[in-house]
Amino acid sequence: MIPNEQRDFAFRVVDMIASAMKAEPGVAPLADRFAAYAKDRLTMETPAETESWWLDVESEVSPVIDACASAFSYQNPTEPGNLGVLQVLVLIGQALPVSLRFQARLWFVLGHTARDQHQRQLAVAAHIQALNIYRQLDLDFPSQFRSYVASTLNNLGALLSDIGEQKVAQQYYEEALQIYRQVDLEYAGRFRREVAMTLNNLGNLLSTRGERSTAKWHYEEVLSIYRQLDQEYPGEFRHDLAMTLNNLGNLLSDEGQRQAAKKHFEEALVIRRKLDQEYPGQFRSDVARTLNNLGNLLGDMGQRQAANENYEEALALYR
Repeated sequence: MIPNEQRDFAFRVVDMIASAMKAEPGVAPLADRFAAYAKDRLTMETPAETESWWLDVESEVSPVIDACASAFSYQNPTEPGNLGVLQVLVLIGQALPVSLRFQARLWFVLGHTARDQHQRQLAVAAHIQALNIYRQLDLDFPSQFRSYVASTLNNLGALLSDIGEQKVAQQYYEEALQIYRQVDLEYAGRFRREVAMTLNNLGNLLSTRGERSTAKWHYEEVLSIYRQLDQEYPGEFRHDLAMTLNNLGNLLSDEGQRQAAKKHFEEALVIRRKLDQEYPGQFRSDVARTLNNLGNLLGDMGQRQAANENYEEALALYR
């Protein structure tokens, strides 16, 4: 049962979903009945048996609830009121109930928005709820939900890393990586980007912990994947490629491998300049960041004039 002080707000969210249903011809006739039923379920002190009519239409109505959740999460993720809406949507999903698949989706979206609003404890809790459901679905429907498990693990790794739980974060990243590698093998390379993304996250974590040799190994694999993807899909992975070159350049610089670091920074800079020309303003900060990194390296190498030129250009871009 929803607390009295939240009831009016929850009912407005139910009415919002009903309005969205009325715009969809397939479920429009169910809108008023849905609203009455959802409000009734939200106010019950003890759960009642789900009515048969809802079981018959749940698969049609749940996508509308999901669409409402996505709209509040992704269109304006930093709006404070959206978090409350999403929490109510989770309650609605539990009260009706919607299928486990959609319950997991609602928890995942709530976690995503909580993360964007820096509500990290709520984000972690929501992702753990989503993960538990996805794990159960993966057991019930082998192979169908493994990528969802991996995606949730990866998000949890990022969240836990942000709050200093690095050992647990590493465990989540490593499990996500193992799953993505398996899925990528089964689907002939379709999950290479996810493999690379998780390797990059793991590399970042290990680098901050001072485990540079292992981090370097991960970054080099990421770089290899993105080079291959950039050849197969020209232009689509340039941003990822430049990011990886920059990350690897920083690590090599920290290890004293200055010539190799310089080569990576310069290649990243060429790519980012081209992106900034094609998409004016969108990649300016990336160009400035790489110029600054290159300036630091050139300064360490004794090339003061070249370093200052990079700093000056970076500063002009930041202004």
